[in-house]
Amino acid sequence: MISSAVFGRYARALAEVALETGTESTVTADLEVYREIFRAVPELV
Repeated sequence: MISSAVFGRYARALAEVALETGTESTVTADLEVYREIFRAVPELV
């Protein structure tokens, strides 16, 4: 399992890139899709 520290670093880096490139809404929409996939199929986590 991936540690929460790795998730935190990834989240900060993703947010930084999204803000720098002006793609916040696209990244947010993509993350919402992933959230729904993981809710529907929890074995993926």
